[in-house]
Amino acid sequence: MKSEKNIRCEEFRSEMLDVAASLNAAPPGAASAADVASELPPHARECAECAAELASLRSTMQLLDEWNVPEPSPYFDTRLKARLREEATQVAGQSSSLAWWFRRLRVPALAAAMFAAGFTGYSIYQQQQTPAKTAYAQVSGVTDLQTLDKQYDTLDELESLDDAASAAPDAGL
Repeated sequence: MKSEKNIRCEEFRSEMLDVAASLNAAPPGAASAADVASELPPHARECAECAAELASLRSTMQLLDEWNVPEPSPYFDTRLKARLREEATQVAGQSSSLAWWFRRLRVPALAAAMFAAGFTGYSIYQQQQTPAKTAYAQVSGVTDLQTLDKQYDTLDELESLDDAASAAPDAGL
């Protein structure tokens, strides 16, 4: 929850650049400190933090007004135009060469080649796996039938032994 003071400070800070510009628009010797203080918005007179920030902003703006931009060297324009002509001739020379076409088509060609290689590899893998699965299923089915047949023979032998043992008289045990 923001206090009323914080809300007023935020509102003042949003307008601070305009206030500083209007205060700096007056000639520097024309206004006295009392005149500047009377021109300040009420919040700047009450809040020391906002007043200090406004003063800092005003001094920065005054420094920027006094700053003289250095002149470029007299040969700057000549060198810039020569450099631009040099770049233009390099670009024009590259646009008609085979190297330009290669650079232009390199990425799509590599992408298409990688897709074709991947698709071919996947197709070969699927072809190799499909017959192996079928052969395994056939061998597995025959093996399963042979195993069942052996188990049936073993059970049949056990039943015949059981019948023979029950038919034989006790030997006096």
